[in-house]
Amino acid sequence: MARTVDRKNQPVLIGDAAPSAGAHRHLTILVIDDEEPIRLMIQDLLQLEGYTVLLAWNGKLGLECAQESHPDLILTDIMMPIMDGYELSRRLHADPQTAQIPIIAMSAAFQQRYAGLFSAVITKPFELLPLLALINTHLGGLAK
Repeated sequence: MARTVDRKNQPVLIGDAAPSAGAHRHLTILVIDDEEPIRLMIQDLLQLEGYTVLLAWNGKLGLECAQESHPDLILTDIMMPIMDGYELSRRLHADPQTAQIPIIAMSAAFQQRYAGLFSAVITKPFELLPLLALINTHLGGLAK
């Protein structure tokens, strides 16, 4: 089931993952981005691939969602209100319950000095197929 954390800070069920022939139905990805069109575009792509998708519009809500749901992978923007992607990643790494979750940063203005906080970085704007390939690379062993 896909779930979103909306602007009212409440989880909202938004429907089941779309049927897919993919082997990813048991894997969950948390997408954190303050730009709704980007969140929804990525959600559609991932659901078509059979992933369960969680959505949050800022780092604080993303942190709460990750601590509650323990997703298999996190995609996060860097520049967001309330808590940016750098602080989000620092807090996730500091928590033993979330420290091992791969985090992929999505940013047009990534600062290399923070590269160690992320498993990978994809530069905005990006194409969907390279993003999907990056996700599949980082979840490769789990998708079987």
